[in-house]
Amino acid sequence: MQKLFSFVAIGLLTGLPLGAKAFDQTDLAAIQAAVHGICVQPDKKGEYLKVEGDLNAGAILKIVGVNATGKITKESWDGISQRTEQYKTDPIQCGMAITPIIIGAMTVPKDCSGRVIERYGREFDVTRESVEMGGGHNQTEWCDSLKGTLRGEFPGADLSFVRSGEHINNHCPPFNCPQYVYQCTVHVKADPICH
Repeated sequence: MQKLFSFVAIGLLTGLPLGAKAFDQTDLAAIQAAVHGICVQPDKKGEYLKVEGDLNAGAILKIVGVNATGKITKESWDGISQRTEQYKTDPIQCGMAITPIIIGAMTVPKDCSGRVIERYGREFDVTRESVEMGGGHNQTEWCDSLKGTLRGEFPGADLSFVRSGEHINNHCPPFNCPQYVYQCTVHVKADPICH
C-alpha cells in the first residue's frame, strides 16, 4: 500500500497549479510523508502540520520537514479535517483529497485584487459527497461547506453552484434512523490571469 500511496501522492504533486512554489525532492518527500501520516492516523495531524496564528485571520502553515511556510485559512484547515474524516477507511482517497489543500496552502496565489481578470488557467467541476449525517442538515449547508473548502484549495478562484442532491441510508431497520449523504457540484474557475 505504501508504494501505491507514494505513487498517488507524487502524481498529485506534479499537477501543481500555475505559479506554484517549486518544491525540491526533500520537500516532496516531507509532504508525501505528512499526507501519508495524516491519512493513516488522522488524529496525529498536528504532528505533521503546524499552525501559527489565528486561522480566522489567515494563519501560517508549516509542514514538518518542508523548507517553506504557507498561509492557511480556517476553511482550508477544516477541509483537511473534513476529508480525513470522510476517507478515514481509505488512505489513498484521503491523500488525493487533502494533497491539493496542503499544496494550495503552500502556494502563493497570483493576486488579482483591483485588476481585471482576463481569463482563468483552469476550469472544471468538482463533485463531493458528505459523510453520513443525521437529521438537521441540508444540501445548502453541504454546498456552502464545500465552497469554503474549495476556496482554500483554489485561492482566488471563481466558484459557482451547479447542482446538489442527497440520498438516505437506514442502517437500523425496522427502526427509522435515516442517515443523509449530500452531494454538491461546484464549477471552479482557478488560476486567474489578470492585467
